[in-house]
Amino acid sequence: MARKLKQLQPQCPFVFLTAVRQDAERYQGYETGADDYITKPFSYRELDYKLQVILRRTSNAIPLTEAWLEVEDMALNTRSRKLRIGEHTFKLTQRESDLLQIFMQRYGDFVTRNEILISFWGRDDQYTARSMDVYIVRLRKLLAHSSRLGIENLYGSGHRLIRIKE
Repeated sequence: MARKLKQLQPQCPFVFLTAVRQDAERYQGYETGADDYITKPFSYRELDYKLQVILRRTSNAIPLTEAWLEVEDMALNTRSRKLRIGEHTFKLTQRESDLLQIFMQRYGDFVTRNEILISFWGRDDQYTARSMDVYIVRLRKLLAHSSRLGIENLYGSGHRLIRIKE
């Protein structure tokens, strides 16, 4: 899991808090990219100091550039959650932004309901499924401002962001 986190967010600080005290385990923790490896029992004051030092050191390393995803006439700033469609700009909620980001990254490919439900809500039940439907309706309303894009639903396959045939 630590390796996966470092692959996804290499600049993100990572600290192991564990009861495992063997040297081999500690070395393995550092090899996966951990900034520190703290074993129990530990002093909360010392933990606080160590975290402050790590955050001070890494806060300058985190890039402050805007992260834009673009598809056709639509651009999404993943940091500020601003969506630009043609001349229109919208501020999205975190969930709307995250959901649209998945559709944009996998433009043209189906994303299954189960993938969305598990990754966003951690479960697949009727309540979360209805919540997801509400967010998709909201995104479709926003995409109505685009002459080129829409969200297609194919029963049994999921949803996908597609170019609307003109």
